[in-house]
Amino acid sequence: MISARHRWMAFMCAALMHILALGLFFAAPSEGAKEKGEQGVEVDLGMLGNLGEALNTTEEVPADPIKEIIAEEPPQEEPPKEPLREPLREPLKEALKEALKEALKEAPQKPEPATVKQAEVPQPPKQKVALRVQKTARTEAKQLPATKQKVPVAEKKISTGVGDAQSTGGNPGAERSYFALLAATLAKNKRYPTVSRRKGEEGVVVLSFVVDRFGLVSAAQIKTSSGYLRLDAAVLRMLKKSKRLPAFPPEMKQAQLLINIPISFELNTMR
Repeated sequence: MISARHRWMAFMCAALMHILALGLFFAAPSEGAKEKGEQGVEVDLGMLGNLGEALNTTEEVPADPIKEIIAEEPPQEEPPKEPLREPLREPLKEALKEALKEALKEAPQKPEPATVKQAEVPQPPKQKVALRVQKTARTEAKQLPATKQKVPVAEKKISTGVGDAQSTGGNPGAERSYFALLAATLAKNKRYPTVSRRKGEEGVVVLSFVVDRFGLVSAAQIKTSSGYLRLDAAVLRMLKKSKRLPAFPPEMKQAQLLINIPISFELNTMR
C-alpha cells in the first residue's frame, strides 16, 4: 500500500507539472504591432484624409478564384424558315405593265372648262352732266371766284330782303320769300361796333357770298367797303355767326346762288 507521504508527494509533483505547463503557455510571445517604422500601422487622427497610404502597407492575400459553374442550356431548335418567294418572272411583269397602260388610256379624262367670251356691249355715248358743287362756309374767296363757277350761279342783290334782279329760273314768289328769310337771319346777328358808334363812323358795306341749296356759305368777301375796317369786320362776323343759312325751298331749282347784300350802318338806327 502507498503511504500518505507518497500520495502527498505525487500530488505535489502533479501540481508543479500543471503550473509549469501554464507558465510556458502564457510565457509564449504573441505577435503584435512593432515599433514605429518597422511594418507597424500608425493612425494619426489629424491625417484621416491620407488614410490610403497606411492601407497600402498591408499585404492583400489573393483570394482563390471562384469558378462559376454555368449550366449548359439545351440547344434551342430554330423555327423552320419560310421559303423565299421566287421573284416574278419577266413575262408576268410585262403583262402587268401593259394592263396598267390600257387601264389608264381607257379612264375618262376631265373635260377642260369651256372659255366663254364676253360679248362686248356698245356703251352709249357719254353725256355731259352739270355737276353740283357744294362748298363749305370756311372756303376762302380766292379758291372760288365768282367768274370761275362750274355751275351756273344766279346773282342776286338783296336790299331789305327783296331781290331787284331777274332770276335765272324757278318760282319768283318763292325766291322773294327766301330772300326775305335770308335777310332776316343775317339781321339777327348784325352788331354796330361800339367804337365806331362813339366815333361816328357810318357807311354801307356790300357783302358778297355764295350759298347752296342746303344753306352752306362759301366764297364770302367784302365787295364794296364802307371805308372803315371796323364796319367791314363787323359784317364778316355777322355772316360767321349765322353759320348755316336757310335752305332753298323746293320751288327753287338752282343749285346755288351768288348773293350781293348791302349792310347799312347809320347812327340814327337801332343798330
